[in-house]
Amino acid sequence: MVVVLFGLRIAEVAAMNARLGGMLAVVLCVQGAACAQSTRVPAAFQDLYSSLQQSLDAFDRTVSSHPTPKSSVMWSAELLTANCNRGRALLDPASQEYIGLELDRLQSLGVKAVTMCIGFPVLYQPFFVFNGDPGDYPRFVKFYRDLSAQIHGRGLKLIVESSVLFPGGYSRESGFRLAEYYPTLQSGQLNDGRAQTLIAIAKEVRPDFLNLGSEPDTEAAISKNRAFTNPAAYGDTISSFVRQLRQAGVAGIPIGAGIGTWQPEGPAFVRALLASGIDYLDLHVYPVNNSYLDNAITYADMAHSAGKQVAISEAWLLKARNSELGRINAINNPATFARDVDSFWMPLDQKFLGDMVKYANWKNLLYFSPFWTRYFWSYLDYAAVDPRTPPGEVLQQASRSALRAMQSRNMTPTGGFYRNEISGK
Repeated sequence: MVVVLFGLRIAEVAAMNARLGGMLAVVLCVQGAACAQSTRVPAAFQDLYSSLQQSLDAFDRTVSSHPTPKSSVMWSAELLTANCNRGRALLDPASQEYIGLELDRLQSLGVKAVTMCIGFPVLYQPFFVFNGDPGDYPRFVKFYRDLSAQIHGRGLKLIVESSVLFPGGYSRESGFRLAEYYPTLQSGQLNDGRAQTLIAIAKEVRPDFLNLGSEPDTEAAISKNRAFTNPAAYGDTISSFVRQLRQAGVAGIPIGAGIGTWQPEGPAFVRALLASGIDYLDLHVYPVNNSYLDNAITYADMAHSAGKQVAISEAWLLKARNSELGRINAINNPATFARDVDSFWMPLDQKFLGDMVKYANWKNLLYFSPFWTRYFWSYLDYAAVDPRTPPGEVLQQASRSALRAMQSRNMTPTGGFYRNEISGK
C-alpha cells in the first residue's frame, strides 16, 4: 500500500548508536522482555483499538469455524531493505550488507520466500535517459540479477510485485525524477513501459512468482491513468500485459494480479481479472473496517470457482477509524502509517497475523506475505516519542530501531508469533 524504507546504511546506524545513546526514544520490546508499560493503550487510541479488535474477533470466529490442517502455503515476508522506491540508493555497495542482514533475519523466522517490488520505471531503459543517468540501467539489471541469485542461493523463492513507483516523500532520496517524468507519459506510453519492465523482470530477474499489480486505485492515483479506475479497462490492461509476456517467450513463471480488499467495485474488478489470463489472483489486505476482511473470503471463493489460485503479497493491520478511511492519502501523507510504530499495537498485530494465517490455510493460498516486517524486530514506545515529531521522522526512527535490532539479533513478540504460526507450533 505504501513504502517507507530502511533508509540508512549499517555503518551510519552503528555510528548513530554511539551518537544518540538514550536520546532516541525507542523501546526494543524484544522477545522475552517485559513490555507491560509499552503495551498500555493510550486514551487517544482506545476507541480505535476497541473497534479494530471487534473486527478481528468477528473474522477470527469465521476462520476458526473452518479448522484446516496445515496446507501448502508458501510463507513469505517483505524484504523492505530492497524496496524499489529506494531507487539509486539500492546501487550503493552498502545496500548489499543490510539486504543480506535482513535476509538472515527473515530466514530465522522460517519463511520459505521473500517478497519485493520492482516497479516501473525501474528496469525501463528510456527512463534512465530522461533521468540523466543512462548508465544506471545495466547497473540495476546486475543488481537485481545478483539479488535474485542470492535469494535463490539461500533456498528461498522470490515473489516480485510490479506496479509504479511512488513520487514525493516515499522516493525523496531515490535520485529518480518521478514527479517530472510521469506527466510526460501518455497512457499508451505508460502501459508500453510497464510491459517492457515486466518482460525485463521475467527475463533478467527470473522470479518464482510475478504479480502485475494489486492496487488499481493506488496506481491510478499515481499515474493518472484512468484505465485503472474501471474494472473492464483494468482487466484489459492486465490481459495485455499477460499477452505481451507470453509473446516475449516468458514461461514457467506464474503470473498474478489483483486488488486490495478495500477496492470499490471489488467483485467487478475480480471478475475482469479472472478473465484476463492470469494464473492466480493476488490480494492486498490492510484495513479491517467494514466488510473488507469478508471480501478476502469472497474474492478467494470467486477465484477458486474460476479455477484460479489465490495469494496475498501484502498484508498488515491498518490502524484507521471508519471515519478516517476516506481521508487517508497514502501517496502523500504517512501519518496513518506512522501509528504502526507504537508497541501498544503488538497484541492486535499478532491477532491480525494469526487470523490471516488461519485464512491462508483455509483457502490454501499460494503464498502469504506480511508487509511491515520491521515490526518483527522492534517497535517504538508511544510515551517516549515526542508528539510534535513529523510522521516521516517517526517512521525513520522506527527504521533505525529495526536495523539496530536486526544487528543485535533481537526479535519482537510479533516476530516470534509469526515464526511460531508458520511453523505450526
